[in-house]
Amino acid sequence: MASDLLPGVYSLAAEAAVFGEISVGPDRLEAAAAGSAAPAFYRVDVGGWEVWVSLVTADRWLSESIEADLMHSGDKLEELIEEELVDQGEEAGRVSFEHFRSADMLFTSRSKVPGPGDAGRVARYLLAYEACFRNLGDMIEGAEYGAGATAAPCICQQAPRSRGRVAGGSGGLGVSKGTSSLSANSVARSCREAEKAVADGFQGGGGRLGGVDGEGVEYGFG
Repeated sequence: MASDLLPGVYSLAAEAAVFGEISVGPDRLEAAAAGSAAPAFYRVDVGGWEVWVSLVTADRWLSESIEADLMHSGDKLEELIEEELVDQGEEAGRVSFEHFRSADMLFTSRSKVPGPGDAGRVARYLLAYEACFRNLGDMIEGAEYGAGATAAPCICQQAPRSRGRVAGGSGGLGVSKGTSSLSANSVARSCREAEKAVADGFQGGGGRLGGVDGEGVEYGFG
């Protein structure tokens, strides 16, 4: 099955021109995520009569940046994937979804492709995954999708990340939570709160913009 299926999926994925390097093995197609802040890969795995489409990354920060976006927006990943599948031409319906850390330590999001798993349907699932995840977290860093233009990085990316504290220099974002561990979700929420305050019209010279988010995380400029 894989020998008949994967070459067809490869052709359709390459034609879409939204991935990085694409490789095909005996039972797996792997397409690099284009522009992600850390290495991430979209996969099609074929085992017996089952076909799975997935996104995998070994980078915890990248995985948590996706989770932070979903927590902030309140969106359900399954519903986002379902919407993208409809855009790709699939009929509306429920999508199976699993999220876990694999035995080889990869943060994995995957869906089973319902049969019959022909190349066209599998490619639509693969492209729906790419369209869904591309705008979440740090899946695209530093460039507007499809435009090649340099975008200003999120202020939480302008300071080094460390356990328990993200500290910026003068004019940077300072985020602290005592000596406890600070999650990427907290950093992202604090970052967004600070950016929202700027967008709402903060102006001043030499002052400090700051506050405390819902988790008691202090954020601020200056």
